[in-house]
Amino acid sequence: MNRRLVTTTLLAVLLFPILTVVPVLADVDKVFDAISAKSKSGDAFVRLLTDNVDSWYARWHITSNAKKSIDCTYFIVETDVFGRAFVGLLLKKAKEGVPIRLMVDARGTKSLSRMTLGRDYLQELMQHKGVTIKVYNPLHAALLNLPRDIREPIASNHDKLLIADGEWVITGGRNVSANYFASWKDHPKAYRDTDVLLKGAGIAEAAKKAFELEFDILRNADVNKDWLGNWDSQDIPLEVARRTMEQFMMGNGLIDAAKFDGDIPSLEECNKELAKFPGISSYSGFQPFRGERAYPSLLLDKTSLLAQGNDITDNLVRFFDAAEKKIIIQNPYVVLTEKAMASLKRASARGVAIFLLTNSPDSTDSLLTQAMFVKEWKHIMKAVPTLRIFAYRGPAKVHAKVFSIDDKVAMIGTYNLDPLSEKVNSEEIAVVKSSAFATQNRLRIENDAKNSVEYKIRLAADGTPEQVVGPSDHVKAAALQAVERAQLASFLRPVI
Repeated sequence: MNRRLVTTTLLAVLLFPILTVVPVLADVDKVFDAISAKSKSGDAFVRLLTDNVDSWYARWHITSNAKKSIDCTYFIVETDVFGRAFVGLLLKKAKEGVPIRLMVDARGTKSLSRMTLGRDYLQELMQHKGVTIKVYNPLHAALLNLPRDIREPIASNHDKLLIADGEWVITGGRNVSANYFASWKDHPKAYRDTDVLLKGAGIAEAAKKAFELEFDILRNADVNKDWLGNWDSQDIPLEVARRTMEQFMMGNGLIDAAKFDGDIPSLEECNKELAKFPGISSYSGFQPFRGERAYPSLLLDKTSLLAQGNDITDNLVRFFDAAEKKIIIQNPYVVLTEKAMASLKRASARGVAIFLLTNSPDSTDSLLTQAMFVKEWKHIMKAVPTLRIFAYRGPAKVHAKVFSIDDKVAMIGTYNLDPLSEKVNSEEIAVVKSSAFATQNRLRIENDAKNSVEYKIRLAADGTPEQVVGPSDHVKAAALQAVERAQLASFLRPVI
């Protein structure tokens, strides 16, 4: 009997480290502190940018005032007046001798990234010393690796980072085009998005490291100077776009073509576009910070599958697992992965209130993701009973990727709740520990939800979830039919 007791005791001692489950940190602040201890980003001044125009002003401000360096990567840079003016501003800084590293994605920025007929704007920048420009994962390179992984041709740099002088950072959901920066009064279908402006050496260093992880991938294509010079010079058109934009933003109206000694066609094109956006004409009073405070901040980064690094997904799950009261989510594309669904189910089982604002068929710009969401939302609500779903009515489109946990920590970035973000694309999220900032984010999302429909279900006798309020109550028949047809492509779900 004593031998059995001794043996049992010894086995218990030996197996204890194996059998003991490490408890999840039960406090959101502690989760943040544990991650922050590794990142060492420190505090940063933080400003929430929910207004499209303010977000454009912030980019213009930190770029035009840069003296030491500019690092910039965007999924989409359009060739509309906003895109041309932004490249024109980079050209001006290059002429001033500011080192510039710029990267655009081959899929998102097709017009600028094509090897022929598309790179003249970028090649104009390359005429200047200290400028390096790359195109991320160009299709011709990705196709060579198709046998290894069929996802490689769609692997994208989905980051949106602007870093200046080793202290300024802007990240969030916005790309560079009128769809992201025009006021909703001028452009009712402009995106409803969110960025964050941060100022601090630590957060800027973290952003720089995230930028370089993608920028230095060997498969990226360098944009080079034309060997014989840029025959189709874009110097003057880009300068015209910059000057026209700046004068208009300052509230001084459009440049009079009759008094303009220069490229009249470029001026007239800019004037025609800018005339549609009178709401961007108050830049003269813009201040990057208006009394905002410094808070503990960090940057979570995820590389694309080309590099296989991911600090976002598991840490996002850690925050969900630490939530005690509420999880607030605003996200445009909701196609839940196993990890995301499991973490939300665990939170719901603890009684955590979960609030999700996303697109409806009326507001989406992605038919396939909406098709999956419409197919699955009732089952998600059954599996996560404390979840409330709010579907945006439009005409604007939700594009913000924001999380607020227990009014303690807020996360703003590029990460969507779908397999593409979790498994394929590069992403980043800025995380701020501040009750005031997290609450500000929550209130802004709840305000957006006023222009939405809350979906509801009931359970049939056999447990099947049935719609009480859902898409068919507010979406036009034609749009619903398009969504239903798109559901035939459900086999694509792993890469949506």
